[in-house]
Amino acid sequence: MKLLVFSDSHGKTREVGRMLRIAAKGVRPDLILFAGDGIYDALDLRYEGYRVMAVRGNCDLGAPPDIREELAFPADGITIYLCHGHRLKVKQNLGLIFARAREVGAKLAIFGHTHEQQLEYHEGIHFLNPGAMAQGEYALVRVENQGGINCQLFGRG
Repeated sequence: MKLLVFSDSHGKTREVGRMLRIAAKGVRPDLILFAGDGIYDALDLRYEGYRVMAVRGNCDLGAPPDIREELAFPADGITIYLCHGHRLKVKQNLGLIFARAREVGAKLAIFGHTHEQQLEYHEGIHFLNPGAMAQGEYALVRVENQGGINCQLFGRG
C-alpha cells in the first residue's frame, strides 16, 4: 500500500498540486493522509478521485464536525495512528504521542504541527512528521503486506 502523507499546508494549494504532480510520476497513492492545519487542502482532493483520511489541526477551526482530532485504523496488517500533535505536545518531545500510539497498538504514528520533518523509530513504532506542505515538504510511505514500513521524506531542500 502506497501512502502520500502531508500536513500543515495552511492553504498553499500550489504546493499541494506540486506534490501530487511529483508523486504521480510513480504509482498513484492508494491513500492520502493529512495530519492537520489546512484541512480543505486535503479534503478537496477527494473531488479529484483520491481516497483521503484527515484529522483537524489547531488551525482548522472551520473544519467539518465529522473530522476528528485523531484516527487509528488498519492498513495492510498494521495499525496507523494519525493526529496533528498539538494536544500531545509534540513540540516538546514524543512522550505523549508514543504513549497514545502504544495504547492504540500502532506501528506507525503520523503527526504534524512542528513544521519540521522527523522520522524516528522507538520500541517497534515508526514516528513520522512529513514537515510543512506550506514549505513543500511531504512523505511517501509503503506498507508491505507482511507489516513492513518504508518511509521517505521529500522537500525543497
